[in-house]
Amino acid sequence: MLKKAYKSIDRAYGRYAIARCGFWFVDIPRTSSSSIRAELGKRFGRVYGKKKIPEKDYALKQVFPDHMLAKEMRALLGTSIWNSVFTFTIVRNPWDRTFSMYNYRLMERSVPQDWSFRDYVMALKNAASDTEHFKFNGHYYGASEYVLGENGDIIVDFIAKYENRTHDLKLIASRLDIDEFGTLNILSASPDNRHYSEFYDPETREIIRRLYTKDIELFGYEFDDES
Repeated sequence: MLKKAYKSIDRAYGRYAIARCGFWFVDIPRTSSSSIRAELGKRFGRVYGKKKIPEKDYALKQVFPDHMLAKEMRALLGTSIWNSVFTFTIVRNPWDRTFSMYNYRLMERSVPQDWSFRDYVMALKNAASDTEHFKFNGHYYGASEYVLGENGDIIVDFIAKYENRTHDLKLIASRLDIDEFGTLNILSASPDNRHYSEFYDPETREIIRRLYTKDIELFGYEFDDES
């Protein structure tokens, strides 16, 4: 009962802090979201921070869980607060993001260590909340799930692209009236900066296209073959 009361107080404080600061960041997995949350937490307090960060100087006790959908956060804050603050997020090419997710999950040992990238995509193909190794929806949701409301409309004010990260974060920094935003880089997982296209074959490429059709259409992505 006491734990529930503390949580309720924390959430009330969170709503107040977000209304006062005037913004919210929708953190989509594998879009440099941990780096962004670490920076925001350092500047604006634990409402924006993240606990699970290797750099202990940036780790903060959280008020809200990681990777809440925009519609979940809107319901929690209330429509009036949500509509009054600046909301933003970062999206990423789904072929690239899937490859990054695979490498990150290998690194944190949340998938079998002998899985190849092809094994991972084949397992992802039919993943749901009751699928072994994919019980967290952030491991299989597309970016579109994070930004759409119940009626299928975009409810986030500004959608930055990971591929244009430096430029787009400057626009966000200007809106938030802060300098040098987006300089922190933590939890990187891609091997040797190799291009994701090297790891796909025609079948796995098509699987990702079908899984994340909404992302591809909504954000204008395509498979970038650098070979």
